[in-house]
Amino acid sequence: GIIGIFAGHFLGMLTPHWMYEAFLPIDVKQKLAMIAGGACGLMTLIGGALLLKRRLTNPRVRATSSFADIMILTLLVVQVCLGLL
Repeated sequence: GIIGIFAGHFLGMLTPHWMYEAFLPIDVKQKLAMIAGGACGLMTLIGGALLLKRRLTNPRVRATSSFADIMILTLLVVQVCLGLL
């Protein structure tokens, strides 16, 4: 999921309009970006939530996790939630 988000932002922001406007109208590009971005965002949210749950509930993983590990993963999940709004 997160690789799809990265690739979408990379291609969407750095591709000049003249490269795709002949075969892809701007409204279609926007709908495609919203659908693909939403799907990748949802996959990232589910994956991040599962990783956070595992980090908090698995005793072996919890023992090797620092506060910073948990905080960074929590902030990432919150950021994905904000991105999906």
